[in-house]
Amino acid sequence: MFSKIRIVVWVHALAVFFALIVGVLSYAPQYLSKHALDAEYRGVPFLYLDNELNYLARIRDIVRGDWLGDDSALYEYSDQSILPPIGEYFYAIPSLVLRASPVTIVIASKFLFPAVLFLLLYAIMTQLMGDSQALRAKMTAVAASLLATLGYGLIDIRTSIGIFSGQLQAADLNIWTRPVNPIIGVLLFFTFLIALWRLNEGSSFHARLWGGIALGFSITYIFSWALSLAFLVVLLISYLLRKQMRPIVDLLVVVGISILLQLPFWINALSHFGGGDDSLARRNGLLLMHSPIVNKVLLAGTLFFILISLYQYAREKKFSDWWWFSASLLAACWAVFNQQIVTGRTIWPDHFVQFSIPVVIIVAFVVLYRYVLPRAAVLWMIPVTLAIIGSLTAGVYSAASYRYSMDDYRQQQNYAPFIQWANEDTPDKCVMLTMEKGYYLSYLIPAFTRCKVYSSYDAYSGVPRERILHNMLVLLRLRQVKPSEVMNFLEANVSREINTYLFDDWDQIFEKEVTPQSQAKIDMAADAYMAFYAEDFAAAVRKYKLDYIVSEESLDAALIDELRLGKGRQYGRVFVYPLL
Repeated sequence: MFSKIRIVVWVHALAVFFALIVGVLSYAPQYLSKHALDAEYRGVPFLYLDNELNYLARIRDIVRGDWLGDDSALYEYSDQSILPPIGEYFYAIPSLVLRASPVTIVIASKFLFPAVLFLLLYAIMTQLMGDSQALRAKMTAVAASLLATLGYGLIDIRTSIGIFSGQLQAADLNIWTRPVNPIIGVLLFFTFLIALWRLNEGSSFHARLWGGIALGFSITYIFSWALSLAFLVVLLISYLLRKQMRPIVDLLVVVGISILLQLPFWINALSHFGGGDDSLARRNGLLLMHSPIVNKVLLAGTLFFILISLYQYAREKKFSDWWWFSASLLAACWAVFNQQIVTGRTIWPDHFVQFSIPVVIIVAFVVLYRYVLPRAAVLWMIPVTLAIIGSLTAGVYSAASYRYSMDDYRQQQNYAPFIQWANEDTPDKCVMLTMEKGYYLSYLIPAFTRCKVYSSYDAYSGVPRERILHNMLVLLRLRQVKPSEVMNFLEANVSREINTYLFDDWDQIFEKEVTPQSQAKIDMAADAYMAFYAEDFAAAVRKYKLDYIVSEESLDAALIDELRLGKGRQYGRVFVYPLL
């Protein structure tokens, strides 16, 4: 076995070399930011991608024994998880086996997973090109894989202009370094593609098994599962059109394996979403719409594929298996973007670009190699060369872009004493109520400590509406908003308050102005605050489990007395007040 691995590594040394480059450049912001701080570094890692702290909190919960995952940062609703935390297992299990902290594993994954993604992309590319030994095939696969990993952001014209002109001065970290999603979903998707291509070439027990496992586990990221399933259906239809029955049997076996793996999820999902009420589903990303969606990158890639294919068909009068496979990939992308035209339901379709962009890149470069290279080598060489140079340039820029967040990162180190105290001198699963101007502290606590938070700015999963409203009212009163001021305050802060807590779907989260829907919620919340303000505040906050109130500023003596809090202590930039 090891001899075979050595042979593969030797034959594809070029791919291994560039995979290491991808890993190093993806990991570089972690190393560079830490050493830029030098003596100021106090152990708080450089985590600046969306939801990194949320995922780290879930990984930490699994490591501590909650194997079903904890979809809520709140203490009371830890059993309300809907999606299985399969993606988190890719981090939690190594943490347990290697006896390394979840933070260490997450940081290490920023090198490992982008490099593995590069190799998976390279593998499917060489298989679709049908010639893994030729140097030009290897260069084509390297170019496409680099573009999909390091050069992913270059697909956006404004990003490209900003990078190459030097005008983009913000942290632009590699999307594939974000823990759990989308990286695990993408790794599973391309593993699934490789398995199905192997089945296209001939029945294989291992390909069936790995295809079924990848499809089954992809339910952890609904976008990965949806595209994988759409691709399988389209590919099955293509086999029916070509009257090829053997691959159809293989695909049905793959589906059967995936159903067995997903059965516990579907039972759990029906218990949450059953009864015809879609309100919970809408708060978890479901959108009700019939409008078509035209993704520009997918449209351009599809037009390129069709035009070159028509020219080639006029000459050969047939399409090969790789063509059908590629066409099915593009068709599946169109299907997931637009199935809502018929069903009236979709789940935050913007996330599908995380898959459609690499798919378009793969298909385009396979077409370049298969159809363009034999007739016009220069037309093949130009995009391959530009992809390699541009992607490496983008990778270097991304690695160096950490410096635009250094001022904030330096301030984050001041949370280290608080983190240390929370992990050493608090009871397990204690609950803290945060008072802060931003959001960082409420994310930091479940991610780096053994405690939960009383209130979170997360998209709530399974948390009752009355609890969400209660949390918002508590925070309003902590900020000492007067009943006479609450209406104006909510209208002025509709995005942070109303749309963050009381949203009905994800579209509302991003609304910045007051709408008729949000105005109705403002009126309701203002009335509720009037009644809440008349209650005993100390008793109201103790309605749910609470051990500490933590704040980035010292609390007023009057508020401390009103809440019946103990003597406050300061740890770094955080003031901690225990409940008496």
